[in-house]
Amino acid sequence: MKTIFILLLNLSFLCCFSQTSFTLQEDNLNVSGSATDNDFSSNTYANPTSNVDVNVVWEIIESNVPDEWELSFCFPLCFVPGVTNASTTISNDTYLNCHVYPNGKSGIGIIKMYITDNNGTNDTITWNATATTISILETDGNNSFSVYPNPFSEQAFIEYLGDNSYLATIYDSKGKEVQQIKGNGAKTTINRNSLAPGVYFIYLEENGTILGREKLIITN
Repeated sequence: MKTIFILLLNLSFLCCFSQTSFTLQEDNLNVSGSATDNDFSSNTYANPTSNVDVNVVWEIIESNVPDEWELSFCFPLCFVPGVTNASTTISNDTYLNCHVYPNGKSGIGIIKMYITDNNGTNDTITWNATATTISILETDGNNSFSVYPNPFSEQAFIEYLGDNSYLATIYDSKGKEVQQIKGNGAKTTINRNSLAPGVYFIYLEENGTILGREKLIITN
């Protein structure tokens, strides 16, 4: 009986010890603005799961953005552009922020921050960044178009819910424009042409306004 009691006590200790020590309010954020902006940003909050503050270390593990861009982070102290790792303490509603300085360069990018504590709790937050030379239409997040099939190897189609002509622009994962397609109707063809396999993003623009964004995956 004593052996069973000790075993249950150890299991209880391990269970409690392995509990998550912090949470993120959001872990996938969109951050957008004009290429002519000095900077634009998007933030969330980190919280301990109990009333005890948590010491963590953060590190930028992916920064797939145009070369001209600069990035800075606040967690909750704000760091100068170029700092990609630091330690901090998470208390209630700890501010976590990514600033993008586009320096006049339009494009798209993905930024990922990895956060961990001493007990093995970890999480990753992703910022999907867009700097554009045209205005962004604030919507409820629902695109007025879809792309199918997706992934595709040779050809895909844009299905548009509107009646007006539009411009579809495809960017690679570095934010470089690789293709433009003029559409006028419910269905428009995307030809792969010489695009390499990989991840791309397509934007639809109508009269200077972004209608939405979709991720494209091109396969062999």
